Amino acid sequence: GTLSVSQYNDLTNLTTEDNFAYAIEDSASNVINASSSIVDAASAVALSQAESVTLDVADADTLLDRLTDTTGLTLTVQDSASNLDGVATAAVTSADNVVATTGTADLTGFDLSEVDTIEVASGETATVTVAQAAKVSGPGSFNIVDTAAAVQAEFDQNGSGAGTILGEVGTIDIVDGVDGILAAGASSDALLSANTVTVDGSVDASQADQLNAFVDNGIVNGGYLVKDTGANIVAGTFITSGGAILGPLANAGAVEVVDDSGNPVEATLTVAEATAYADAGIKIVNGYSISDTSTAINTASQAVIDGAANVSLSAAETFSGAIVDVNGLVARLTDTTGLTLDIVDAASAIQAEIDA
Repeated sequence: GTLSVSQYNDLTNLTTEDNFAYAIEDSASNVINASSSIVDAASAVALSQAESVTLDVADADTLLDRLTDTTGLTLTVQDSASNLDGVATAAVTSADNVVATTGTADLTGFDLSEVDTIEVASGETATVTVAQAAKVSGPGSFNIVDTAAAVQAEFDQNGSGAGTILGEVGTIDIVDGVDGILAAGASSDALLSANTVTVDGSVDASQADQLNAFVDNGIVNGGYLVKDTGANIVAGTFITSGGAILGPLANAGAVEVVDDSGNPVEATLTVAEATAYADAGIKIVNGYSISDTSTAINTASQAVIDGAANVSLSAAETFSGAIVDVNGLVARLTDTTGLTLDIVDAASAIQAEIDA
């Protein structure tokens, strides 16, 4: 006959002969908690009525393993993210819904591909990948740690407005420098350790505004890396008379110059550019050389000159000045090609220099 678990127990308590054929129909909880000997000996095990249940992984596996007929079962598997990490049991893969619960934890190394929803507890912040962020629910918040390519793809598909992943995220930490946000740049390894975004230096104004907004809002931590040819970077640099950098470089953490094949090369800057980058705290990846007029070189800060690998004139010229100014310029130049000196000073000063 067909019995519930309790009916089976009642019947066997009244008989001395228990070798009879039977099937079990009962609630999900009773099937889970039944003695394995009762379930294993049954010819069939099914639910006594349609039922929606929420179970952890262990109980869900037990239920699915014991039921020979799952008709009427609506199953939600809900367990901690750590208990669902990489789990693909029959119960998890066939469940109607799989919910991973978490508090403040780093889930980026977890395989939650079978999970439908990541529920973050109130007042807690989970750290997730972009793919995981699409599953985040609950009253808690989330930060993203992922590759620039993953963030780029999410931005391209859904933008960063209210209600989107990039609109709701707390912060984004980029873990590589490969392919930039908002515009495609040459691929590269991370050049500033973590928290960098590679971006093409020739991005247009609207893209630059969006990227800068990301930085201003704390979405991208640590600034971003502008990587492009020298011509494009110069085209994207707007230095005001006050020395401020505008446009795509405004919030950059670093600038890297590459040749047309994408190979890194040393940056060649004017004094004004090198000064503006230094004042803005922008790192020049692979270093820089200065090529400018004698006046600009002579009046540049010592820190800007000391930071340059080479200092030379941008065009041939004659420099006129006193001994002290001539010596200052020559000391700063690592290459005097194109320089003609015209010393204008007191005879005594000139003689002293000769004697020295």
